[in-house]
Amino acid sequence: MTLTSFTLACSGPGAEATVRTSNAISNACAVIGGVLLLLFWGWWRKQTRRRGHPLAVAGLLMFLHPAWMMSALQGDCGYFKRDVSYAVTALFVALVVWQHVLARREMSGSTPKVSGL
Repeated sequence: MTLTSFTLACSGPGAEATVRTSNAISNACAVIGGVLLLLFWGWWRKQTRRRGHPLAVAGLLMFLHPAWMMSALQGDCGYFKRDVSYAVTALFVALVVWQHVLARREMSGSTPKVSGL
């Protein structure tokens, strides 16, 4: 394989469909992230001790989401945009689970035991 035969541009048959699919997947991940952010905000409001760190991280992730920060028109037909959208959505899920665990611990009155070193 020569260097001239290797291209990174998105062109050829099926390129337009691939770009559309990448944009659709990224937008769907953004919608999932938005719903999770609303759930996050609802749980945060119900807590007696409001820990804003996970909520702030989720808001930052939504602000920087690849659905509107990356383009699928150049380069690899949006595969990188699609992969990063999956990763950001996975972080949203992890943050919501973490927030839920913290809220459950707070409601039950149990606190994690930290041993001194």
